[in-house]
Amino acid sequence: IANGIGITTLVDPLQAAVIDNVTIEGNTISGNNNSGIALQYRTNNAVIIHNKIGTDITGIIPLGNTSSGITLSSDNATIVCANNRIGGTSVYDRNIISDNIGMGVFISGNVVDTVIQGNFIGTDATGTLDLGNLGDGILIESQITGDLACTNNSIGGLL
Repeated sequence: IANGIGITTLVDPLQAAVIDNVTIEGNTISGNNNSGIALQYRTNNAVIIHNKIGTDITGIIPLGNTSSGITLSSDNATIVCANNRIGGTSVYDRNIISDNIGMGVFISGNVVDTVIQGNFIGTDATGTLDLGNLGDGILIESQITGDLACTNNSIGGLL
């Protein structure tokens, strides 16, 4: 039996609470009936590294989530989801994000200063087998207007 969302942070947008300094590391997050990982509203300084998202534990056999592999979102113009990192500069930090029905990574709304780096998106753990995601590999969108809406996000490879 699948979960709704594999791992989620959810802060009531009407409250002042903040989720800060969360690390999601070394998990197999697959076969869920929504996103594999969802960070929402005031989730700041989260690090997502060394996970298999949408595959089995080997990173080779597809086992996608029914929405995006990773979703970062804040649909509120005054509430920011900020300074989060998906992957990193080392091979160890790499996430495998593949075979999801939605996007590999979906960033929506008031999300700022996010780094997506060094991941295999749409491939297996070897980086050679096409597992794809049904949606885009990475989609960044914002319908929020203002100075902070979906700014300063960067995407890059291994250094």
